[in-house]
Parts: sequence; structure tokens; C-alpha cells
Amino acid sequence: MGTSLKQYALYQLGQHRVLMAAEVDAMKDDGDGPVKGRPYVELKTYKIAAHSKAVGALYKEKHPRWWVQSYLAGISTLVLGGRDHNGQLHKVQEVPVQLLPGLSAQAGQKWDPDALLAFGDAVLGWIIQQAQLQPGRQLLVSYSHVERRIDCRPVDGDLPQRLQQLLQ
Repeated sequence: MGTSLKQYALYQLGQHRVLMAAEVDAMKDDGDGPVKGRPYVELKTYKIAAHSKAVGALYKEKHPRWWVQSYLAGISTLVLGGRDHNGQLHKVQEVPVQLLPGLSAQAGQKWDPDALLAFGDAVLGWIIQQAQLQPGRQLLVSYSHVERRIDCRPVDGDLPQRLQQLLQ
């Protein structure tokens, strides 16, 4: 699948205006959406849970990630594919993005969409503070999953040159 729709959105996240680019997997044939009335659809797969702890992880970890990614990109529908440990698809379901918080809460894994957005706003504020502490410097912002920590450090060199190297 080498084709996808590129979506760009300018929106307000708390105190910050954000320009975001996203790749959209598909569009529905009908409905109320941004392109000729066609709503965006995101395709996601997940491993079918073998035990209750894995079910909890789906609602506690994947649903919030899927929600924030889809919400910010203007995607209204997820098509979820449940696969086994060999990658074979066994279940497909269509889920409206706005239902994810409620589905998670019904499964005992409540999370707050407003808290996710507030966290994003706070991180953007922190990045701006870091940039103001080092005017004129290029900064690399990274996240360590192991440490559950966001870092910001100066990077030497010329940004266009580094981008060109990455694209080669």
C-alpha cells in the first residue's frame, strides 16, 4: 500500500497553534467529512487478547493513542482488525473515534481525552521554554519509552543538511 491521502491541519491546542501533517489510510464513500463529504478512515490492527491483562492493555494503552492521533488528524472512524500471533486477521470492526473513551471506560480502563490534549499543550509549552533557554540553537526532542521521559538537547550542524542526509 504505497498510496495514502496527506492531510494538513492547523488547529489550536491549548495556548499553541499547531500545523500537523498526517497520512490518512482511506475515506468512506459517504458521510460528513472534509473532502467532498467523505470522512477519513484509519486502519489499525491489534493482537487478539489471550488473557484479561492483554485486554486491559488494549483499552488503557492503544485506545488513547488511537484516539489522540485520529482526533488531531480529523479522522472520524477507525477500522480495527484483530489478528492472532501469526498475523492472521480474524475480526474486523468499524469504530467511531468519539466512542473510544466510553468503550475503554466500560472495560474498566477509563482515560480522559481532555487530559491527553492538556498534556500535549504542556509539552509544547515546555519545548518552547527549552528553545528560549537556548536561542539560535537547533534542538532535538526525543522520548524514551523505557524511562518514560521527554528530553530536549541541542544538535550541531545545519538543519537543511541533516534533512538532506536523512532523505538519501
